[in-house]
Amino acid sequence: MEIDAQAVHALAADMFWLFAQEVGVAEANRRVLDSEGMCLLEHRFDNELFLKHPIMDLADEDRLRFLHAVAREATMACEEERNLLGIIYLEDLIAGRSPDAGQIDTAPLKRIPASWRSSHPLERTGSLCIRHPLPALVATSSLPESRLIEVADTQTALGFQMPLFLQITDAGQASANTYFLAGYFVIPVPNAQQGDRWNGVILNSLRTVSGMTFQAPEGEIELAFGWDSAPAGAKRSVFQSLKRLLR
Repeated sequence: MEIDAQAVHALAADMFWLFAQEVGVAEANRRVLDSEGMCLLEHRFDNELFLKHPIMDLADEDRLRFLHAVAREATMACEEERNLLGIIYLEDLIAGRSPDAGQIDTAPLKRIPASWRSSHPLERTGSLCIRHPLPALVATSSLPESRLIEVADTQTALGFQMPLFLQITDAGQASANTYFLAGYFVIPVPNAQQGDRWNGVILNSLRTVSGMTFQAPEGEIELAFGWDSAPAGAKRSVFQSLKRLLR
C-alpha cells in the first residue's frame, strides 16, 4: 500500500492536538520528542478519532506502517518547531469554524479589556477561524507585511468582537483570493482561570493579563492591556513564552 502523506499529516495533527488538550502543548511536545511519537500511538483516544480516520480498515501490516509514518510526522514537526496544522478547508476559513468546532460555546470567553495599546501601529486584518483541537487560523485576502497583526474580525468565529493578536509563523494560500495565517495568538485575559478556558477553543495561544513584548524588525513592540479592576500580572517576553510552550 502506498502511504498517503496528506492522510498521515491529518492523523498526526489530530492526535497531537487532542493529546495536547489533555497534557498541555509544552508537555505534548516534550513527550513526542522523548518517545519519537510513540506516545501518540500508545495514548487512548475516543473512538470518534478512528471514525474520522478509518485506519482500522487497513490490513495489519499496512496499518502498522501508516502509524509509524504518523509518529515520524509528529516527531519531525516538534523537532522543526512547526505547527501541525492539519488539512485546511476553504469553507472553514469562510465560516469561521470547522465542523469539529461548530458546537463550542464561546460565550464564557467574553471578557474584554477596558483598554489596550500598542507601542507600534499594527496592521488590522483578517478573520479568525477556530478549528479546535487543531490550531486556529486567520483568513485574509492578502498577506500582511508584518509578522504581528491584530485580527480584524473575531465576531464571526466567537460571536463577539475582542482585541486578538497573531504572531505569524506560517502562511499559505487556500484559494485565488484567500490566504491563511498560522502561528500563536495573544489573548488578553483578566486572570489565569479565564485564560485556562481558552484551552477548549484556541490551543495555539499565549494568554496575558497585562501585556507582552515582541522583538520585530521594526523594533520592540509592546502590547499592554488594562482592566476595570486591574488584576495582578507581570509583562513578559513573547519569546520566553514561546520557548516554554514549545518544550
